[in-house]
Amino acid sequence: MKKVILHLGAHKTATTSLQGVLKKNRNYLCSKGIFYAPLGDLRKALTKPYFYPGQAANTDIPDFSKLLSEELNYEGQDKVFLSDESIISLVQEIFLANKFYSKARHRIKKLKQVLEGCEITDIFFTVRSYEKYITSLYGQVLKGVGFVEFETYKKRFDRHAFCWADVIVLLEEEFPDSKIHVGEFDFVVRNPQEYYSAMLFGEDYSMLKGKNSQLNSGISNEAYIAASWINENLKEKLSMEQMLSLVRHFPLNRGSKLSLFDEEESLDLKKKYEKDVAKIISNTSAVFYGEKGKYLK
Repeated sequence: MKKVILHLGAHKTATTSLQGVLKKNRNYLCSKGIFYAPLGDLRKALTKPYFYPGQAANTDIPDFSKLLSEELNYEGQDKVFLSDESIISLVQEIFLANKFYSKARHRIKKLKQVLEGCEITDIFFTVRSYEKYITSLYGQVLKGVGFVEFETYKKRFDRHAFCWADVIVLLEEEFPDSKIHVGEFDFVVRNPQEYYSAMLFGEDYSMLKGKNSQLNSGISNEAYIAASWINENLKEKLSMEQMLSLVRHFPLNRGSKLSLFDEEESLDLKKKYEKDVAKIISNTSAVFYGEKGKYLK
């Protein structure tokens, strides 16, 4: 029976950076008996045809063993590591019908069917402060569709309905025999060794190459100010290409981080995040990677 570890997100928690490192070290992981499917291959073979709405022409549940060998170049390892934050939610589905991760339960049930016959030993999910998470998602919208006023963007969801604790409870309910691991984003970025080593079936994360190549792909405050000025004064909505040009001209590593919430909103989101993380620590059996004392006051 194949042992499977799942890394399911969340979006905007350095998932792309980690997946890039794992891809560079795929041969090393294979030598340790771990099969890693690069994100592009995994999405082409599994996520897009079976989990993307509108593209999911394949309604049947795929034979996972066949998919591994025929489409993902599987070489017979007994340990399989799958990492794709879009399996349980696409970005546009994170908040629908006034519910956080609204389609996650349906997607998870389908994932369980796909992996039937495998032992899902561990599941990893990283959480991030709501203020930074919403801002980062907004940055992705700007790069994906062009300029949209932040106030317009905020009207699409009720930020008070965001709840990481609900997502973790859902994972526990659907995977009662798996160990759930929850990483607190800021802590994991500063202390990646324990979290990522556990993710790799206990292999030493420090042995992987290319870990220091950071992706400065966010939107800087300067790029946002420039886009807002153009939108307001020239009455011109920037296209995706124009927005990407501004991002390149005002890179995050040479500017300041995007900050869009006022002081009251920021404090409100901070309190809610701390309360929800405290729920994860106190009310679930998840292994938590972070400063517990910061949340259990």
